[in-house]
Amino acid sequence: MKVMAADSFRRYKAKYAGTMAGEIEKNVSLEPGEEFLSWSLVREKKNWLLAEPRMLAITPKRIVLLEHNLFSADWIVEIPRSGVMRVSREEASGNSWVVLNYVAEGQWRDVRLQPMLRFVSEEANLELFEILDSFQRGETGKLAETSRVAPPAIA
Repeated sequence: MKVMAADSFRRYKAKYAGTMAGEIEKNVSLEPGEEFLSWSLVREKKNWLLAEPRMLAITPKRIVLLEHNLFSADWIVEIPRSGVMRVSREEASGNSWVVLNYVAEGQWRDVRLQPMLRFVSEEANLELFEILDSFQRGETGKLAETSRVAPPAIA
Protein backbone atom coordinates (compact mmCIF):
# COMPACT_ATOMS: atom_id res chain seq x y z
CA MET A 1 0.00 0.00 0.00
CA LYS A 2 1.35 3.42 -0.96
CA VAL A 3 1.88 5.83 1.94
CA MET A 4 0.89 9.43 1.17
CA ALA A 5 2.57 12.42 2.80
CA ALA A 6 0.59 13.78 5.73
CA ASP A 7 1.49 17.37 4.86
CA SER A 8 -0.83 17.80 1.88
CA PHE A 9 -4.60 18.15 1.55
CA ARG A 10 -6.41 15.18 0.02
CA ARG A 11 -10.04 14.32 -0.76
CA TYR A 12 -10.85 10.93 -2.22
CA LYS A 13 -13.63 8.35 -2.48
CA ALA A 14 -13.60 5.80 0.34
CA LYS A 15 -13.64 2.06 -0.23
CA TYR A 16 -16.53 0.50 1.66
CA ALA A 17 -16.13 -1.06 5.10
CA GLY A 18 -18.78 -2.11 7.61
CA THR A 19 -18.38 0.96 9.83
CA MET A 20 -17.31 4.58 9.42
CA ALA A 21 -14.23 3.94 11.59
CA GLY A 22 -13.50 0.86 9.47
CA GLU A 23 -13.59 2.96 6.31
CA ILE A 24 -11.00 5.32 7.77
CA GLU A 25 -8.77 2.45 8.89
CA LYS A 26 -9.11 0.73 5.50
CA ASN A 27 -8.47 3.82 3.35
CA VAL A 28 -6.09 6.11 5.22
CA SER A 29 -2.43 5.20 4.90
CA LEU A 30 -0.54 6.25 8.02
CA GLU A 31 3.14 7.08 7.95
CA PRO A 32 5.47 4.85 10.00
CA GLY A 33 4.96 5.67 13.68
CA GLU A 34 1.82 7.72 13.02
CA GLU A 35 -1.30 6.64 14.91
CA PHE A 36 -4.80 7.90 15.58
CA LEU A 37 -5.01 9.92 18.80
CA SER A 38 -8.71 10.73 18.75
CA TRP A 39 -11.96 9.46 17.22
CA SER A 40 -15.30 11.29 17.34
CA LEU A 41 -18.70 10.86 15.78
CA VAL A 42 -19.77 14.32 14.65
CA ARG A 43 -22.33 15.97 12.43
CA GLU A 44 -21.48 18.60 9.85
CA LYS A 45 -23.82 21.52 9.31
CA LYS A 46 -24.56 21.80 5.59
CA ASN A 47 -27.24 24.52 5.71
CA TRP A 48 -29.83 25.93 8.11
CA LEU A 49 -31.76 22.65 8.11
CA LEU A 50 -29.43 19.79 7.26
CA ALA A 51 -26.58 18.26 9.29
CA GLU A 52 -24.86 15.11 8.00
CA PRO A 53 -23.02 12.36 9.94
CA ARG A 54 -19.24 12.34 9.91
CA MET A 55 -16.39 10.48 11.58
CA LEU A 56 -13.50 12.62 12.78
CA ALA A 57 -10.13 11.00 13.41
CA ILE A 58 -6.97 12.87 14.39
CA THR A 59 -3.32 11.88 14.15
CA PRO A 60 -0.40 14.07 15.27
CA LYS A 61 -0.06 15.31 11.67
CA ARG A 62 -3.56 15.51 10.19
CA ILE A 63 -7.29 15.57 10.63
CA VAL A 64 -9.22 12.85 8.82
CA LEU A 65 -12.90 13.52 8.19
CA LEU A 66 -15.07 10.78 6.70
CA GLU A 67 -18.03 12.30 4.85
CA HIS A 68 -20.72 9.65 5.26
CA ASN A 69 -23.51 9.70 2.67
CA LEU A 70 -26.64 7.57 2.67
CA PHE A 71 -27.25 7.32 -1.08
CA SER A 72 -23.83 7.87 -2.60
CA ALA A 73 -20.19 7.00 -1.99
CA ASP A 74 -18.46 8.16 1.17
CA TRP A 75 -15.52 10.54 0.87
CA ILE A 76 -12.43 11.04 3.01
CA VAL A 77 -10.87 14.45 3.58
CA GLU A 78 -7.34 14.66 4.99
CA ILE A 79 -6.35 18.08 6.33
CA PRO A 80 -2.72 18.57 7.41
CA ARG A 81 -1.98 20.68 10.49
CA SER A 82 -0.32 23.29 8.24
CA GLY A 83 -3.66 23.72 6.41
CA VAL A 84 -5.68 24.46 9.56
CA MET A 85 -6.02 28.22 9.85
CA ARG A 86 -8.44 28.65 12.74
CA VAL A 87 -10.69 26.79 15.15
CA SER A 88 -13.56 28.76 16.69
CA ARG A 89 -17.01 28.39 18.18
CA GLU A 90 -20.20 29.74 16.62
CA GLU A 91 -23.67 30.18 18.07
CA ALA A 92 -26.39 29.59 15.46
CA SER A 93 -30.13 29.15 16.06
CA GLY A 94 -29.63 28.11 19.67
CA ASN A 95 -26.98 25.53 18.74
CA SER A 96 -23.26 25.88 19.21
CA TRP A 97 -21.00 24.68 16.41
CA VAL A 98 -17.25 24.26 16.24
CA VAL A 99 -15.90 25.90 13.09
CA LEU A 100 -12.75 24.48 11.50
CA ASN A 101 -11.26 26.86 8.90
CA TYR A 102 -8.62 25.41 6.60
CA VAL A 103 -6.91 26.05 3.29
CA ALA A 104 -7.18 23.43 0.56
CA GLU A 105 -6.08 23.75 -3.04
CA GLY A 106 -5.57 27.49 -2.59
CA GLN A 107 -9.07 28.14 -1.21
CA TRP A 108 -10.26 28.99 2.29
CA ARG A 109 -12.84 26.43 3.46
CA ASP A 110 -14.77 25.91 6.64
CA VAL A 111 -16.56 23.00 8.26
CA ARG A 112 -19.11 23.43 11.06
CA LEU A 113 -19.15 20.43 13.40
CA GLN A 114 -20.78 19.31 16.63
CA PRO A 115 -20.77 16.00 18.50
CA MET A 116 -23.21 13.38 17.24
CA LEU A 117 -25.50 13.30 20.24
CA ARG A 118 -29.26 13.53 20.56
CA PHE A 119 -28.89 16.56 22.84
CA VAL A 120 -25.58 18.34 22.43
CA SER A 121 -24.44 19.80 25.74
CA GLU A 122 -22.19 22.82 25.96
CA GLU A 123 -19.59 20.57 27.66
CA ALA A 124 -19.56 18.12 24.74
CA ASN A 125 -19.25 20.96 22.26
CA LEU A 126 -16.44 22.52 24.28
CA GLU A 127 -14.62 19.16 24.37
CA LEU A 128 -14.76 18.94 20.55
CA PHE A 129 -13.46 22.51 20.32
CA GLU A 130 -10.58 21.73 22.69
CA ILE A 131 -9.61 18.61 20.71
CA LEU A 132 -9.43 20.56 17.42
CA ASP A 133 -7.79 23.58 19.05
CA SER A 134 -5.12 21.35 20.66
CA PHE A 135 -4.45 19.78 17.27
CA GLN A 136 -4.05 23.18 15.61
CA ARG A 137 -1.61 24.35 18.30
CA GLY A 138 0.40 21.12 18.05
CA GLU A 139 -0.40 19.97 21.58
CA THR A 140 -0.75 16.30 20.66
CA GLY A 141 0.28 15.13 24.14
CA LYS A 142 -2.70 16.95 25.62
CA LEU A 143 -4.85 15.61 22.81
CA ALA A 144 -3.91 12.00 23.58
CA GLU A 145 -4.70 12.50 27.29
CA THR A 146 -8.20 13.91 26.76
CA SER A 147 -9.44 11.99 23.73
CA ARG A 148 -10.96 8.64 22.95
CA VAL A 149 -8.14 6.61 21.39
CA ALA A 150 -10.21 3.66 20.13
CA PRO A 151 -12.78 4.16 17.39
CA PRO A 152 -16.37 4.36 18.63
CA ALA A 153 -17.96 0.91 18.67
CA ILE A 154 -21.26 2.13 17.16
CA ALA A 155 -19.64 3.77 14.16
